Amino acid sequence: MVKRAKPLPLPAKLQAIADAALDKKAEGVVSLDVHDVSGYADAFLICAGSHSKHNQAIADNILRRLKDEGEAALGAEGMDPGQWILIDAGDVIVHIFDEPSRQHYNLEQLWNDVPRVYYDHDSVKAAK
Repeated sequence: MVKRAKPLPLPAKLQAIADAALDKKAEGVVSLDVHDVSGYADAFLICAGSHSKHNQAIADNILRRLKDEGEAALGAEGMDPGQWILIDAGDVIVHIFDEPSRQHYNLEQLWNDVPRVYYDHDSVKAAK
């Protein structure tokens, strides 16, 4: 684990979380910039796995990456049953869904007026 005098800057933290999710083949990885509209987080990172065990593997890898970066998570909920896992990483809240849960809760639509960044294995794409 890297000991940091100060936290990772938000863009670097989001990239580390996105990379950890993508390393485990997460789909639809997107961050939402909610700092102007939320009192409890600066960003959400949302992604999906194909089933609960896949979601758990994604979450475990994100938790490991945060720890390796000296950014231990404050908590994680929903690891069992795994359809919707939430990781509180302080200024970033990570949501890992199975696809039916992601469609049902539709957080991207709920927060559709905030800036977002899409991540995939080859690039990062900013969008409004």
